[in-house]
Amino acid sequence: MSWAAILKQYQDEYKQAEVSSFDELPDGRYRVRVQAARLKESKNQGIPMLEWEFVVAEGKYEGRHEWKYNLIVPDRIRWLKQDLFNAGLDLEELEKLEQELPQLLDRVLEIEIKTNKSEKTGKAYRNVYIRKVIDYKSFRKPDDSFAERHPGQKQPYDIADDDLPF
Repeated sequence: MSWAAILKQYQDEYKQAEVSSFDELPDGRYRVRVQAARLKESKNQGIPMLEWEFVVAEGKYEGRHEWKYNLIVPDRIRWLKQDLFNAGLDLEELEKLEQELPQLLDRVLEIEIKTNKSEKTGKAYRNVYIRKVIDYKSFRKPDDSFAERHPGQKQPYDIADDDLPF
């Protein structure tokens, strides 16, 4: 049977399925969970940056994602430091950022989104501000798949093979 024939049998359901829009979150304050915080380079110029990925934790937009980027360049370091501090990471040495980022995973924060207009170009742009920590919990460690599957549990149960029922 061809793919076209297989897919044709689902055409009615496909037509009736609703598509949700992925518009940007409107301006306002949101309680979010830190899904990811990773160092990477900008695509065009290779500028080092910290990429934050947040998931809205409650309300009308629960489950929606929002991203924030801190470029790591001399004139923007102060904003990076402020965001890290507001997220509860009081880092003394910037070179230790990569090893400290896992502490941020699953942390609940309050962020604020504001849309402004550039005085120079007249174009609208969005800023995402990290306002404060709501909950410091952090269950995951990026290299520990067990921790990802079992948040809050320190280690797997120690059960001997002879004790397993199968």
